[in-house]
Parts: sequence; C-alpha cells; structure tokens
Amino acid sequence: MKAPIPMMPLIEFFGIFTKPFALMIRLFANIMAESHAAVLSLIAIIFITVKAGAVINGSMTVVAVAFGIFMNALEILSHSSRLMCSPCFRLCLSACRK
Repeated sequence: MKAPIPMMPLIEFFGIFTKPFALMIRLFANIMAESHAAVLSLIAIIFITVKAGAVINGSMTVVAVAFGIFMNALEILSHSSRLMCSPCFRLCLSACRK
C-alpha cells in the first residue's frame, strides 16, 4: 500500500505565484466594467486634439465632456439600482416607514 502524498503544501506554493496574476486580472476587469477607462479615454481626446486647431479641439471637447457625463449618469443609474435591490436598503426603508 502506498502512502498518500501531501498535496496542500504544493497547492499553497503554486498559489503564492498565481494569486497576484489572478488579482491583477480581476482588478483590470473591474476597472473596465466600471467604465473608468472609457471616461478617461474620452477625456484624453481633448488633449490629443490640441494641435488640430481650436475648432476641432473645441468640438471634440464638447463631445468628450458630453459622453463623459453620459457614462457617469449610466454608472450612477447602475449603482442606484443595485442599492435599491439590496436587502439592507429594504430593511432600512421598512424601518423608516414605521
């Protein structure tokens, strides 16, 4: 009969090296999901078009700011809908109504 091989130390050692990469990928996905990267790229258009002239830069500034406000409004709507669906919000609302 063979003796069992302890697997936990091997798994933990492997996890030491893979955990930072997994967390890095999760952080990148969360940043992209929250639309921060999209807003930053829209704002970057303002600085990229500086050398293109005042008319183009001014119009791209208006477009970038409008889309940035729109993306922030979508983010606020998304977070407020998550808040209203949470059990804690319902509990607080029912306590306030009493």
